[in-house]
Amino acid sequence: MELPTYKKNKRKFYSAAILILGITTLLVNNRAYSQIDYNYNRNLKGIRLSAGVGFAFLQTHFSQNPTIANFVGNLDYDFNPYFSIGGEGQVGYLQGLDGKKTLPYRASTNQYITANLNAKVALGLIYDFQAETFLRDALKRLYVGAGVGMIKNKIELKDPYDLTITAYNTSTNGKSFIYPFSFGTNIDLLGLIKKDRFVINPEYQFAVIDSPYADGYITSAASKTKVGYYTIMSIKLKYKF
Repeated sequence: MELPTYKKNKRKFYSAAILILGITTLLVNNRAYSQIDYNYNRNLKGIRLSAGVGFAFLQTHFSQNPTIANFVGNLDYDFNPYFSIGGEGQVGYLQGLDGKKTLPYRASTNQYITANLNAKVALGLIYDFQAETFLRDALKRLYVGAGVGMIKNKIELKDPYDLTITAYNTSTNGKSFIYPFSFGTNIDLLGLIKKDRFVINPEYQFAVIDSPYADGYITSAASKTKVGYYTIMSIKLKYKF
């Protein structure tokens, strides 16, 4: 028996309405589902251990300052993906060279060790937006950090060639306070060993040394220099416990 025309139209109307409602619901909630899928079963907080290599550049009295590879390590605790506190250590060399021949030494090499405590705050803590992909997640996890620590210097002034120039107040060993400021991000390697355990952490750091003797040399007794500083660009592999 054939249905009356109005009943056919009514059935089509309900079918179309259900279809439109289903499509609308899917489109509206797609970002939410994507966000849930992206964060599902992820390791979002806890202890992180990282190690890597950094390339340090010392700013000193010397006219040339080569970039030297050093070792960097961190032990942090993530309260969430956007806020952490922890400690960092660096081991390596800082160097200055006198290319202009204005100082009594041709070179200064500082075999240094640092340790500091720091805090890092990422963009996602201040500005919340959906991060459905690892690239948007890395953008959301861009951070700035600040800390305080100590640097132990072991400086060697090399190749004296002009003994008529006085080297004032040289200091080749000792400890000083250090204040590191950092900028970087964290990129999760979600597919590595099929777990959310490894992270790539590129970082730029500017470190202020509370001493004019970062290179073991000061130009004159009346020098206004109060601090020294160096920069280090590093890349670390981080493991999430």
